[in-house]
Order: sequence, then structure tokens, then C-alpha cells
Amino acid sequence: MDTGGTQKEILGLCRELRKLGHHLWIASNGGSLIAEIRNAGIRHCALPYRSGRRGFLPLAVMSLPLCLYRTIRTIKLGRIDVVHAYTYLLPMTIASLACRICRVPLVITLNDGILEHQAMLSIVKSSGILEKADTVVFISAEIRNMTCDRRHNGDDRDRTIVIPNMVDLEEVDAAKDRTLAEPDSDSRCSSTILWVSRLTPDKIDAVVSVIKSAPAIRQRFPRARVIIVGHGLRHNQVLELAKEVNRRVGDRAVIVTGFVKDVLSVIWSSDVVVGMGKVAIEAMACAKPVVVVGHIVGRSGGNFGGLVTKENIRDHQSCNYSGRGSRLISTPNLVSGACTTLLANKEYRKMLGQFGREHVEQVHDSRKIAKQLEHVYACAVRGARQARMR
Repeated sequence: MDTGGTQKEILGLCRELRKLGHHLWIASNGGSLIAEIRNAGIRHCALPYRSGRRGFLPLAVMSLPLCLYRTIRTIKLGRIDVVHAYTYLLPMTIASLACRICRVPLVITLNDGILEHQAMLSIVKSSGILEKADTVVFISAEIRNMTCDRRHNGDDRDRTIVIPNMVDLEEVDAAKDRTLAEPDSDSRCSSTILWVSRLTPDKIDAVVSVIKSAPAIRQRFPRARVIIVGHGLRHNQVLELAKEVNRRVGDRAVIVTGFVKDVLSVIWSSDVVVGMGKVAIEAMACAKPVVVVGHIVGRSGGNFGGLVTKENIRDHQSCNYSGRGSRLISTPNLVSGACTTLLANKEYRKMLGQFGREHVEQVHDSRKIAKQLEHVYACAVRGARQARMR
């Protein structure tokens, strides 16, 4: 439960479910969000599992028995009615085994994380974990189609549902009123292009394209700058590339801030947001125009989604604003072209921002998403009870 799209999604949904009167536990192997979890009135169960990606796979396997024991104990002591597992193989495995032992319904959500490693997607599809779940929630139609197309018959697809990622609009609007204290503020800057993500190896190609777009943007808008917000393993590489671009331009065209806790305030202060997934949705909630620059190549061969407009919003939503529905690969030229198109027309930016906000209110409002999940849980619990009575 460190800061990230999935983690923020889980915490936000749990807060909304708390408002609806439900009692919740979050089981995880710790992280920076634990204090926020407890402050929200949500109980936390510590699971000492070790990810196969962050350590040795044998250690991950060895951690399973203790994690399974603690999960079963939490289900029994907490009188848990339904368990909801997210995307990653170890949590889904632990949850699936615990639910079978305790005879508690299981809901699984699959998001973009399942696509980061094709091997993991193949294991999940072949393991039978999804077939054992009472309901499988997909954040986009694309992920459902990739996961279910060859393995699920019509009856199985009845157990699946698409529920998109959510945004807490109250939190978004509150961020607008907060003063953004940015040490790198520059009164000469007239336009800001913002990128927000973890600076990890899987995302580095997209980040590089955004940074390298700065010289072309500066040619048309000499006072514009690109802000890179985030931290991760490739932070030093990003910092060195930004310095190189700035030396070439002869000015601070690119600024790397590192980790920023109040990302929404940074989004509100920008003119254009370049990103994907959750960041794109948050930017639309802040009424900002969005350029989708992805990092995972989709079935059509591309990952550059370009501008989010009224004409293509459904296509963007169907692949979670990832660019995977495109035939174009993200490049500095494509990024700079989309950004300069927006910077050249303030009214167009405003129109796209207003449309984006309206779309988020209709589709991604956390209150509506929580209601949808509440219905999923109720159906799963009702189905499990009926099965026990047979």
C-alpha cells in the first residue's frame, strides 16, 4: 500500500464504502498509506508476503502459509462477508484459498497491472483463479476481452463486469483551493505541461518521450516548461536527461520535482496534462486537457492515444486511457505536436477541460463506483448463501 494508482483506488473505494455504512479491512504487506488507512477508520491486516518481482520467487512462495493463516484468521475474527482481491498473483492466490476454506465469496478486480508482464497474465488465465471467483471486475472492456476471449463461455461472462477507475470529486475540488507551494516556480513561465507517474523501468520510455518533447515545444512557446512529477528506480536517469535537455535549450525547460504528495494541486496549476490511466482521469476531473502517452503497446501496435476529445472518449475509456487502442508509438514529435496544439488555443483547452470534467462526473465519480461495487458484493453474498442452502 505505497502511493500508486491501484493503492489510491483501493483506499478511495474503501472510504466511499465506509460512508455507505460498511466495515472494512485492508490486508497488505504494509506501505506508506497505512496511516491514512487507519485514519479513515479502516482496519489493517499485515500480510508478510514477498513479491516475486521484488525478491526471490522461493521467498514469495515460502511466505504464503503465514499469509494464508492471517487472512483466514481475519475473515473469521472480522466476520467478513466478502473478500475483494486486486490484480496481483500472490494476493489473488491467498484470497482464493482463504475464501474456499472459509466458504466466503470472492470478488477479483483486474486492472492494468495484469498487462505489465505477459507471463503473469498467462498464469492468471491458466491457473483457474478467475473461475473460482464469484465475480470478476475489470476496469476496462479491453482487459476483459484479453482475459476472457478464449477461456470463458457465455455463462462465465455473466460473472464478469466492467467498472472503471474512480475519482473522489470532493477531494479534487478541495485541492483547487489549496495553495501550491512550488520551490521551482518561475514567474516568466506562461504554460505548464505536466507528467505524473512512478519513474520505474516499465514507464521510462514514455517519460523520455515527454522530456525530449520540450525543445520542440519551446520553439513555438519559448516560456513553456515541462514538469515531471514522480519518484522511482529511474529517477536519476530522468534527472540527468532533464539536465541535458535544459543545457541544449539554454533554460529550465524541464523540471523534475521528485515525489509530490499533493498531486491534485499540481494538476490544478498546470495547463496541459500528459499521462495515462488514473492520472488522465484525475486531470479530466480537474478540467484539464489530456494527452494520453502510454507505456504498454496494445494489440493495434501502439501506445500513443493523443488528445482526449468528445469524439474519441469511448475508445480511450475502453482501454483505460492507456493509448493501447492506437496504432502509433509514443515519440517526442507526437507528444510535442499534441501539446502545442493545445497551447495554441486557450478556448479549445477550456472546452476539452469542461468536457472531461462532465465525463468524469458521469462515469468515474467515486460515489457511483462505490454503489456499483456495493451491488456486486450484495449479489456475491446472496449467491453464496443460496449455494450453501442447496
